[in-house]
Amino acid sequence: MSVPYRITIRVSEGTLKKLEKLVENYHYESVSDVIRKAIDDLIEKNYKEEGIEKLRVTVPKSFLDRLNIKMQADEDLPLEDIIKAAIREYTSSKMKDEMKELSDELNRKE
Repeated sequence: MSVPYRITIRVSEGTLKKLEKLVENYHYESVSDVIRKAIDDLIEKNYKEEGIEKLRVTVPKSFLDRLNIKMQADEDLPLEDIIKAAIREYTSSKMKDEMKELSDELNRKE
């Protein structure tokens, strides 16, 4: 990958060894690739364009397993639609659980 700008950084020996392990274990071409990926991930996580908010969601593996099953069963549906439906279903389920807990807590206080 050709990039137009070069940035020089200094890291500890321990950090360099960990970066080299990432190259070995995850098949990056070089330590520079690992660092570029980390920078890209940092920017994606933290950079906010005006009017756009990103939502990072952590879901259980069972949810991802069900999502994969839906994707295999509904091959004609666009992937984006399958993911939206699955997240809507998951969110609805979680909200029902949260609302029940809140209701139970309010009832105990009365």
